[in-house]
Amino acid sequence: MRLPIKHVIGYALLAISAGLWLAIFVVPFLDLSGGRIAIVITVLVVVAEVAFLLAVLLLGKTIIQKMKDGLQKAKAELARKD
Repeated sequence: MRLPIKHVIGYALLAISAGLWLAIFVVPFLDLSGGRIAIVITVLVVVAEVAFLLAVLLLGKTIIQKMKDGLQKAKAELARKD
């Protein structure tokens, strides 16, 4: 079964978004001044959010429902541990 191109692009954007969020944790260890670190992290956050939102737009209701289900499961797990 082949995925439509918009789903492929959507999943790729989700992966890029996740990678950018992980890259944020590496930036403070780079040999940059404090101001440049702040700029790089800000740019990474903005680009990661835009990529995530574009991915959600491309993937549509299916991915939104999967995210809601995942949040409800996590919420139930946390409530059960209390």
